[in-house]
Amino acid sequence: MEEWFPGLLEVDICGEGETLLKKWALYSFEDGEERQKILLDDLLKKAEEGDLLINPNQPKSTVPIAQIAPDLILADLPRNIMLNNEELEFHQAPENLLGKDNCCVASYR
Repeated sequence: MEEWFPGLLEVDICGEGETLLKKWALYSFEDGEERQKILLDDLLKKAEEGDLLINPNQPKSTVPIAQIAPDLILADLPRNIMLNNEELEFHQAPENLLGKDNCCVASYR
């Protein structure tokens, strides 16, 4: 979207400092229930707390965040390409450096 409409996802400096375009996700805790909406930025914060969106009125009522916005937490990707963070090792040493750009990105083995 940014490629076709540059600046659309930028912050409105003339307004209240919010993004020009709001990105919403629709959800409901029960089938047939009227859908509610949540900003994707707020849903991302909830995803950092856990995998479930919890109904504040009925804490036992939940919905998986992966069901609401699978691309937000990469749940739409095939399992065979997902990495397990616990299995990764990282040693920031010169002998492991594969390349570095002119700005701020370095790739390590």
